[in-house]
Amino acid sequence: MGRDTVRMGKQRNSLTPKLLIFMVSVVVVVVIVMIILLRNGESKTDKARGCESNGDCTPGSMCAAGGCLVMLSDENMGMWHDDIMAQIDAGVPWRPLSAFGEKITPTPICPAKQGKVTSPDKKHTTPKVAVTVYEIDVDRIKIHKQKKVQGTMWLDSIRFWFPGKKTLSTTDLCVSASVDRVALASKTAHGYQGTRVDASLRQSIPVGAVASAALTARSDLPKEKKDGMRTLSFPLPPVTGREAIARTVLAVPLGTDLLSIEGPPPIRQRLLTGYVAYYWTHGDSQSDVTVVFRVPATKMGNLDLDELNP
Repeated sequence: MGRDTVRMGKQRNSLTPKLLIFMVSVVVVVVIVMIILLRNGESKTDKARGCESNGDCTPGSMCAAGGCLVMLSDENMGMWHDDIMAQIDAGVPWRPLSAFGEKITPTPICPAKQGKVTSPDKKHTTPKVAVTVYEIDVDRIKIHKQKKVQGTMWLDSIRFWFPGKKTLSTTDLCVSASVDRVALASKTAHGYQGTRVDASLRQSIPVGAVASAALTARSDLPKEKKDGMRTLSFPLPPVTGREAIARTVLAVPLGTDLLSIEGPPPIRQRLLTGYVAYYWTHGDSQSDVTVVFRVPATKMGNLDLDELNP
């Protein structure tokens, strides 16, 4: 019994190196496979996060400054490519093509002053112009709103509404020089949560004259998904009034991956300095637009509102 026991022990000891070699081999194979998978994943992720040519983008999109950009069917991709390259080359002066429309009024007063505001009387107010601009930045979104209204009585205030789940505060708002103070309230309109802002005018506007005011709201970007994509939805409220004009603009930095635009197609697309703008004109019934996008890591510069002219 003793000899057998010793012999069996020696056999177990002789097998141990073989087992170790086998286990090491398995670990090496697993590590190699993981490295290959990680590299493949990185290459796919890098490709998904940008583009080098139009072939990296879906049909109907072009590679613009490293981001796939949805293009309207009547746009010439070759001309866009030349204009974008002209912007990237600092030695070449470049300006966007002229456009004639509504000038966006600056909103230099920040933050807005909060106070009591006389509510606008819709029965005695006729809308003339309503412009909304969604300006996408790499770390936030700005919503610019401008209104022009005419009254059958003296006007003291103009009502605005900003969509968004988060209720705005005065620290989120900047106003034009024509606005004295604002009053805010949480409000659901057009099927969206938002903030109603009544803006008191510095001067009362007489009967028949046109009152104008502009506000800018700053808020967080929509929540980012694992692939970096974000989804933004916004309404195109119906136009009210025979002579009223209502337009909405989406402006994204060059290099943005704009995956899709769902809803009514934009009526126009323009290349601006460092930005691309899409324009919508509102109809007599509400429409909704949903865009899926990914912001670039950096941008070429700030949006020049003077170039928009919606």
